[in-house]
Amino acid sequence: MVTKRIGLTKKHYVAFDAHIATQSTLTAYGKLIEGGKSTPSALGVSHPLGLSAPLQKSLVFGVQIDGQCIRLPNPEEVALPEPDGPADDCGWDPTQYVVWKNLPRNWTTIHFQSQPTPLISALHLGTGPSTGRFMAAGAVTTDVGAQVKSIVEAWANMTTEPAGSAVLQNLWAKSGVGGTFALAATNLAQNLNSQLGSQILGSDISTTTTVDQLIQMI
Repeated sequence: MVTKRIGLTKKHYVAFDAHIATQSTLTAYGKLIEGGKSTPSALGVSHPLGLSAPLQKSLVFGVQIDGQCIRLPNPEEVALPEPDGPADDCGWDPTQYVVWKNLPRNWTTIHFQSQPTPLISALHLGTGPSTGRFMAAGAVTTDVGAQVKSIVEAWANMTTEPAGSAVLQNLWAKSGVGGTFALAATNLAQNLNSQLGSQILGSDISTTTTVDQLIQMI
């Protein structure tokens, strides 16, 4: 028979299930972006609840982790499921903000990063799959392979250009940035698509993909 510890009450305990839940999930507060609904398959990700329900392009202004309310320095644009309703905590106005509860912390989603880009780069279409390079009137051709290596170098927090035979997962593991490779692959795909006009999905980049193989995808 277990002896009850003297002086302890139920207030000194937390439910085990609740403790596990706070370690693996977070709550987010923000707004929906009008016209930003899409299916998980179209985004190349899965729904956090394993459903086929649509994901919504959203702006996250703050989160609640382990009971602590945190306001983000800048709103972050990400794909999230349907919200649970109007905001109900952390001081967010329920008439203007919504809440997403118990989101898996390690769920891989799409992080939209809008940034100013020269029009010529934003409209980059290349001169055909056989050349793999973009040409403007009177300009010197730019090797896409070199551009991809430069993007990978920044992505993997490297100080030198990666070798073509280097495996992307190994480069990420050495980067010191942290996070899952699946999420890192999605970020890399977004960087490539933004700067080179490609249409790569994070799921196209596997744990064995090399830099040279990545160049061939462009």
